[in-house]
Amino acid sequence: MANLLAGTEVEARNLRWEVVSSTQLGQQTLYRLRCKSGELLGREFDILHPFEPVEPVIRDLQKEKAAPLANWLVYHQAFLLEQALGNDALLAVQPGRLRVEAYQLVPVLRAIRMSRVRLLLADGVGLGKTIQAGLIITELMARRVAHRILIVCPAGPLLQQWKLEMSERFGLRMDEVNRGRLEEIRRSTELGANMFDYIPLGIASIDFLKQEKILELLERASYDMVVLDEAHHCMDLGSIEEREDSQRRRLASVLARRCDSLLLLTATPHDGNDRSFASLCELLDLSLVDGKGNLRGERYRNHVVRRLKSHIPNRFKTRIVEPKPVVANSDEHPDYVALQQGLLEFLAPQLRKAFQKKRYSDVLAFLALLKRSVSTVDACKTTLSVVAERFQQLLTEGSETQESRRQRLKSLREYYRKLERFGTISFEEEQEQFTLEAEELAQQLAELQREVRSESRSLSKISSFVEALDNLVDLASAATEQDPKLQQIVKEIQDIRAREHNANVLIYTEYTTSQRAVAKALAAAKITGVLTLSGNDNEKVRLEITDRFRSESNLVLVSTDTAAEGLNLQQRCHHLIHLELPFNPNRLEQRNGRIDRYGQEYDPIVRYLFLRGTFEERILLRLIAKYERQRASLTFVPNTLGLTTSTDASAARLLQGLMEEDQKLFKNDTPLLVDFYSQEDDNTGADTATQELLEEIDRSLKGFQQAARTHAWLGDSGMNAEKQLLAKADEAREKGASTSFVDLFSFVRDAVLLDGGDFQVSMHPEIFTVKLPPTWSYGLDELPGYDTDTRCLRLTTNIDITRDEQNRPVGFLGRAHPLVKRALDRVRNLSFGADNNQDSRVSAVKANIKTYTLLFTFLGRVTSGAGSEFERVLAVKVSVDGETEFYEKAEDWLFLADPNKAIRTKDVWKNYFEQHFSTANELAETIAQQGWLSIAENFTTEHSREIEKERAIQTEWLKQRSQEITGTEVEIAVQTSLFDMPTDNEPIPQSTWMSITDPIERLALFATDTTQSVRLRSEADGVLRIYRQRLAMLESKLALQAPTVLPLGVLMLVPESHY
Repeated sequence: MANLLAGTEVEARNLRWEVVSSTQLGQQTLYRLRCKSGELLGREFDILHPFEPVEPVIRDLQKEKAAPLANWLVYHQAFLLEQALGNDALLAVQPGRLRVEAYQLVPVLRAIRMSRVRLLLADGVGLGKTIQAGLIITELMARRVAHRILIVCPAGPLLQQWKLEMSERFGLRMDEVNRGRLEEIRRSTELGANMFDYIPLGIASIDFLKQEKILELLERASYDMVVLDEAHHCMDLGSIEEREDSQRRRLASVLARRCDSLLLLTATPHDGNDRSFASLCELLDLSLVDGKGNLRGERYRNHVVRRLKSHIPNRFKTRIVEPKPVVANSDEHPDYVALQQGLLEFLAPQLRKAFQKKRYSDVLAFLALLKRSVSTVDACKTTLSVVAERFQQLLTEGSETQESRRQRLKSLREYYRKLERFGTISFEEEQEQFTLEAEELAQQLAELQREVRSESRSLSKISSFVEALDNLVDLASAATEQDPKLQQIVKEIQDIRAREHNANVLIYTEYTTSQRAVAKALAAAKITGVLTLSGNDNEKVRLEITDRFRSESNLVLVSTDTAAEGLNLQQRCHHLIHLELPFNPNRLEQRNGRIDRYGQEYDPIVRYLFLRGTFEERILLRLIAKYERQRASLTFVPNTLGLTTSTDASAARLLQGLMEEDQKLFKNDTPLLVDFYSQEDDNTGADTATQELLEEIDRSLKGFQQAARTHAWLGDSGMNAEKQLLAKADEAREKGASTSFVDLFSFVRDAVLLDGGDFQVSMHPEIFTVKLPPTWSYGLDELPGYDTDTRCLRLTTNIDITRDEQNRPVGFLGRAHPLVKRALDRVRNLSFGADNNQDSRVSAVKANIKTYTLLFTFLGRVTSGAGSEFERVLAVKVSVDGETEFYEKAEDWLFLADPNKAIRTKDVWKNYFEQHFSTANELAETIAQQGWLSIAENFTTEHSREIEKERAIQTEWLKQRSQEITGTEVEIAVQTSLFDMPTDNEPIPQSTWMSITDPIERLALFATDTTQSVRLRSEADGVLRIYRQRLAMLESKLALQAPTVLPLGVLMLVPESHY
């Protein structure tokens, strides 16, 4: 029996009840029932089915109480919308606010064809993995196999973007799980309750969930579906794994165990190490790997979807890359050149000294200042001013403790490592990093000053650092108006607007001070429409700014990395400018992906600004060129490609390339040596130190190139990327649409009106205000368009409209929207929209027919031990003359229920159909049974074949794991006499499991053999437990009941000429 919907009348414990709610608990269903009679009238009880029988009450049709056509129509539409269509048709054909592409449905089709959804979606950057995940969630919710869903992703803007996408596109309000939310639930629940049990739709950050106490709660919770975004952060990195990586891996393992469906998302599924990729597959299904963690053949291919833009014909544009040199010279920028020279005279000796003494930690802050110096003068000046002020304070204080400095360097290294791994950190972490770097710089200078004062011989030539810092701050102040980077930004914007008057432009920078400087420079140049977005902006401001940038033209958005991570900004923007070049190209891909993604209508143009004659050109531009070539040839970019300072070895290489920067500054008399479009990737023209640094990066790339050759699916071939799959996805969508043939918006509108609500058209013809019935409001809080005070919901039928004339959010109905679920639950309650004098299952209508006809409707079902496997709303037309016609698809008969041809139903039954009904009903049931048996036969055959195939795979996995754990040797048991006992000198006989060949018995006995190691015995017990769980699930799905046909209703068709 499939889950009974709210409002259904049932019989249990010899009493009549109404279903209030249902919760799936594995193979059991927990029903909350409200008693309808007797001493328990009105009281609610929980009953676990099938532990206790709960049977729906099926009442005979009351033909004489026919309801208006609108009631009959929405009642049938509810069944049409919830048919179990099998694995070759999509139920959620109207998923939400988006135009669905065929390629986005391929993972959905793959998911519904799995007995247990375990999928790695590894599409390249920009293909819209979030949307595809939302489509899978919507489909599983529509099939009522996913009720409790948890989305896990990195913290910060990406998490907020997930919430926004789920809310705006799919109408899903995800409850953010954080310490405050859990504490709020704890205070309102009984002692010992698991807070996660009270969060059916949750979203949380990886780093919050990985905490020990939170993991303990997750170990005792369960979800129908878990979505893990940026899943490569949860790879098993083996011996190089750090504590935080280990915690993320443990979290992923817990989530994989505690959910039925698992969806992993990553654009970089392979880091060059096969074992790391195998560890992702292991999360999906333990049978995909062997006991050593290696992949078992190519079974994983059924669980992985990998497409690149090249696999989607005529849908994605070609990225255009334009390096933009910024030239500083003594004639036009004398103060700026003096600043750069003075800064390097100040820094270079410290860099060389640190390299010679191998004290790489001493210069982390110096390198940070060097990076800021090529961003903007303001970024450099701010740092210098903070350091100078703190330096003055330190001169009057004593030396800091070694422990204090050790903790500061540890924190800095941690931030650098996070930047290398994730490409960005939160705004708060960014501010803390700046503070730590300034403190480190000031402390280093203070220590050097103390050594000068003590007349240390090695530092006798060093002048006062106070004077040097003050001089640099003065130089920075003088150079502010000569900043060549800002001049170049202004020129780029002016050039773009000269060619494209309404173009939007996105500018990225690492630093908030540079962001403000850019905005100020653009304003001074009278460039209008400038917006800024930083991590310091609250969520409301962030949404307002991004909405403007996505909906208006002729705007410039200056953003920091922490602000725009995860945002989709391609709607009206195809120009992106990088103000400075980061050490880690992973950050670039996150930036470029904001406009170079699904939905971009123009070729995205990416401009890289770099300061000629500096390390930005000599090192970073070359690195970016390698990154672009890697992306173009291998189609993916490893997360580890870049210049790092998180280890001594990596810091040493970087330091070697930078420590002679003072001698190379502005030596730009040579032509630009970096060609982004060259097929050759060499390091010609670089000095020895730079060559060594770049060669190290080349060596790190070889592992990824080898991986791409070994695993062709990472590149051009893809996985489950064949063109025929696009055609199959379209077929599944069309089949679902023709089978249900229901407009979602019209269905909800009619359901609301019939239940006492109201629909009003606003000033805009495509925006409506819905006054909801009292029982319909639950779960709508925080969704776009809902007003809590008035209990009204603003909706639109246009997916491009997000706000009304008063700039208020407007919602859009998708299949997973709670309002749709509410309508479905209410409509399938037979008391819906009517009183006791009407039966919504019966109605009448005029039709273009020759004689009086009855249209009988049925629900054909195939059920298993796991629930409903296949359903179809069928119809049989029977005229009073005995002519019949069987309909399999709704599109072939639903048009007969034309609201424009509705008639009064009173006495229609008595006057025209009463004497013919019994005969027609029996004939219709017979035809429906025969028609359904033919349809169901194909399904049951294919269903059984797929389940048997999966069961054979699981059995083979068990056999292989048994051999890996217990060995392949089988000892032939020899029957000895009862009196044959071993002497003290004779060996003890081998354990009895050695003579067993059946893997289940062999592993069970092995697990009890105390002579074996605890690890192996535990592994044997775990393998058996997993096998038995999966086999039980497969057996339940294989236990198909005989196809049945249940009567739904009848529509009395009256010839138009007779009425």
